Amino acid sequence: MSTTTLRRGDWLAIVIALGGAALIALLVLLPLHKGVRDRENEVASKELVVQQDALVRAQHDLAERNVASAREFVEGWRRRSAGGQALSVLFGQIAELAKDSGATVTRFEPQTPVELQQLRRVPLELACQGKFEAVFALVKELESLPRDIWIEDLEISDNGEAGQSVQCEMKLAIFADKPEFSD
Repeated sequence: MSTTTLRRGDWLAIVIALGGAALIALLVLLPLHKGVRDRENEVASKELVVQQDALVRAQHDLAERNVASAREFVEGWRRRSAGGQALSVLFGQIAELAKDSGATVTRFEPQTPVELQQLRRVPLELACQGKFEAVFALVKELESLPRDIWIEDLEISDNGEAGQSVQCEMKLAIFADKPEFSD
């Protein structure tokens, strides 16, 4: 067996070679590694932006559908709203419904309209009498009108005799489109 001993000059060459390799690693490879990490972070950041963009687009599409639905609702409401001359036609329909139901109208008093921001509220006081079935039929027909009518107050009283006529007092609110907001 032979043993080889390294001389001082050999050791110096090895140390210099190792030092050079370490220097190359510090000056070349570490900056390259840092650059790769920076690019990976940049790609991850851009991927996140792309994902957020898809979410924003979906939210935007949903908002557009909601706006279209709201516009459709408003246009439908305006078509059936009792604005202008349609209000007097609606009053005629209510009187006709009372007559058809068998109830006798004893008071029909439109009140002063209340101007709201984009529509009008027209109060109507209506009193009638007749058999309970007739009054009930009138209330049912009022609720089925294709207009925005609220029955705000309803009082039904009898005259004390079973099967006889009843008195009915109603306060209605009719919501109508304001002419200046119509297209």
